[in-house]
Amino acid sequence: MMENNIPFVFASQKEVEVDFRTGNLPATGSLLCLRRTPPAWWQDVRATSPNLQLEHVPIPPSRYAECGPRIAELLQTVIPTIQRPVIVFCKEGRHRTGMIQALISMTNGYNIEAAIELYLQRSGDGWRSREVSIIKL
Repeated sequence: MMENNIPFVFASQKEVEVDFRTGNLPATGSLLCLRRTPPAWWQDVRATSPNLQLEHVPIPPSRYAECGPRIAELLQTVIPTIQRPVIVFCKEGRHRTGMIQALISMTNGYNIEAAIELYLQRSGDGWRSREVSIIKL
């Protein structure tokens, strides 16, 4: 999953777990979990990969209305200071991860249409209007 010199990788929890279990996580960088609670193997990563920075910024999909400040903090405080490369993931790697991918891309010069297209590509047929509306804010 991880390629050299790529600042961000967007993935599902399963993809990250497989990389962890097979020893394919980068030696340095960061994992950014967007799930309500980190996965069970999160503490194992902390114990076995001391040079990986672990960040947990819960963005529950059923509570997006309450998460505006948390998403803003993520984009303004966490993303600029987090150690690169960053693997961003949620359960399926589609909705929350796709939304954050789109928002990060906008901070890097993408226009809103291109950012929404990134989200739609990641989320596939299961795209949700609530993520698109957050991207448009």
